[in-house]
Amino acid sequence: MRKHMVAAVATTSAFLAAMTGLAGPAAAADDEWVMPDVRGEVLDAAVSDVQSVVGDVELDLRFVPRDYNQQVYNLTNWAVCATSPRPEGEISQETKRVIFSLRRLNEEC
Repeated sequence: MRKHMVAAVATTSAFLAAMTGLAGPAAAADDEWVMPDVRGEVLDAAVSDVQSVVGDVELDLRFVPRDYNQQVYNLTNWAVCATSPRPEGEISQETKRVIFSLRRLNEEC
């Protein structure tokens, strides 16, 4: 009886491992991350909108102020002029990178 239980557990484990291995990559490959149009939004809201597309995945977010050589600390002090990828473009699941071109809130793009 004990040998049959061990064999059944081993078979079930192997089956689950095989199914997880097959289902995992196929499901990930089917998902597309489409970049939302966040131009003109305050950076804090834009980051939230992009994060809602990818879920819990940690992204490589890069902030590039257009006319300033500054670090971006407060996301509510900046607005988005442009993004890479562009709106409706695909966010790469390989690099997970999104670049925001920024302006101060009181300036034009």
